[in-house]
Amino acid sequence: MAINLLKMFGASPTPISWGELYTALQQGTVDGAENNPPSFVSARHYEVCKYFSLDKHTSPMDVVLAGKKAWDKLSEGDKAIIIETFDISVEYQKQLWDQVVEENFAFLDSVGVEVIIPDYTPFVEAVQPMYKEYEKDEVIGHILEKIKAIKPE
Repeated sequence: MAINLLKMFGASPTPISWGELYTALQQGTVDGAENNPPSFVSARHYEVCKYFSLDKHTSPMDVVLAGKKAWDKLSEGDKAIIIETFDISVEYQKQLWDQVVEENFAFLDSVGVEVIIPDYTPFVEAVQPMYKEYEKDEVIGHILEKIKAIKPE
């Protein structure tokens, strides 16, 4: 799915292991990489890449899972505490993420990396064929509808 997504944007995706990416960027084996701001900074990719395009083409989600057997053994009160605590932690994680991204962009500015925020419309239009394909899938289609209903922040 990730490779198809990048192809729809006109890229020529080249899977490379994370450990080899810095050298591949440095040597021109690849022209760019797919990173979030904290990864871009912590991996020191800014040393060999002077542009960071924030196109928001993906938004990976963290998930919390519980086995049905274990969950069913919990009391309703314990379930409520877990769900409430989870909701609080989600909001706190969003705050921490926003803070670290802001710090990363300030750092990137200080080392001369240009952060580009493009018009998202062409990206959305380019992936419509992929959306149409996955909307037909019984499982993915249902999930896709839920994701599309979420309003970006």
